[in-house]
Parts: sequence; C-alpha cells; structure tokens
Amino acid sequence: KKTELYTQIEQPMIFVPEIKEYIFNDLIIDIAGAYLDCFPAYNGQNLRVSYANNLQAGGNQIFHCDPNSPRYLKFFIYLNDVDMDGGPFCLIPGTHQKKFEIHHQNGIFNWNDKYSWDEQEMEQIYGKENITYLTAKKGDLVIADTNCFHRGFKPISNDRGMITLDYITHIPSFSEHSYMSIEKKVYDELPEKHKILCNLLRQVDDPLDSLKPAGE
Repeated sequence: KKTELYTQIEQPMIFVPEIKEYIFNDLIIDIAGAYLDCFPAYNGQNLRVSYANNLQAGGNQIFHCDPNSPRYLKFFIYLNDVDMDGGPFCLIPGTHQKKFEIHHQNGIFNWNDKYSWDEQEMEQIYGKENITYLTAKKGDLVIADTNCFHRGFKPISNDRGMITLDYITHIPSFSEHSYMSIEKKVYDELPEKHKILCNLLRQVDDPLDSLKPAGE
C-alpha cells in the first residue's frame, strides 16, 4: 500500500455479494428516486480502501465533477470512522448548479475545460470558506449529487474504507453498455421493482465474464 493511492475490488456486486443489501435497500432507492424525480437506474459501485501514505494525491482525490450524467446521485458508506486525517469526502455545496465561466483578456475560462481542478483554483473561484469536509463514523451514509465539485480527501494518518453506490437516469455518458454487471441467476430472482433498477447493468452467466470489457 506504500506504492499506490488505493485498492478496489472489481465488480463487487458479483464478488462481494453482501453489498447487495445496500444496493437494494428500499430507503436508498426511494431517496434516489425522489431526488432524480423518477424511478432510478442503478449504475454501479466501488468498494475501495484509500491509503494513508506519502504519495501525492491523484485521481479522484483532486476536485472534479462526475461526467457520467447531469442526473446523478451517489451514496457513500463509511466502513470505518473518518476524521479530518482519515480522508473525509469533500465537496463545494451548490456547485452542481453554480458552474463558473470567467472572462479575461485571453478568452473564456470555463468549468468544463478540464476534468481535475486543484484546491487553490477552487478556493479562488468559490472561496475557501465554502469547501466542506464530511467526517463520519463507521456505517454513516453520505449522499451527494456529484455533478458538484468534490473529491475524496487523501487520508493522512488512517486508511479509509468506503462503499460507493451510484444511481442514474440513463446509461452513463450515453455509452452503449454499462461497465457493471449482475449475474443472470441473481437478476432472475429479484422482485420486479429491483429488476427495473438493474436495467442498465450487463447480465452475465459466468462471474468471470463480468471482468471482460463491455460488449465482448
């Protein structure tokens, strides 16, 4: 772990079956549906441990907006207590709607010009006082529209374990296939409302097929 920022399990819905307890939780589904103003589609999940080490922050630890969809809601479940040194979820409230366009002598500086934005840029544009850090206890649930600017703050002293669940209104980025899978036998046993939830997922007969690129 001294040589990487994090480790995650590929296709946890298949290889960590306990996660389905959260994916098909009716309260979570109802919250997603109420926010998205429709019955949501399940888009996928992460099961990840982020490490406290001396590596420079990178990837999702840098401010960004999720490009998947303009209608997108994420649920973050902490698997351990997370204080300010443990890598809390960090966001700038309201920026899912309040995007910036700055005019200057060299042209227009737009929020969509690049994917990652460093902390100094966000402080200059939105104000340091508006950057919010969400500490939490093990088992706590954090919900965010990740069209806002956000990041997972890099752990300083303690590793952080987290489950992330994604709910959406269409196939991400209008691609032909979802990158997440569900076993066909599991899908067939679901109640009808949960089958609808999984409409965007790939169905696979063999769990190992879920590790192949979408479309194969």
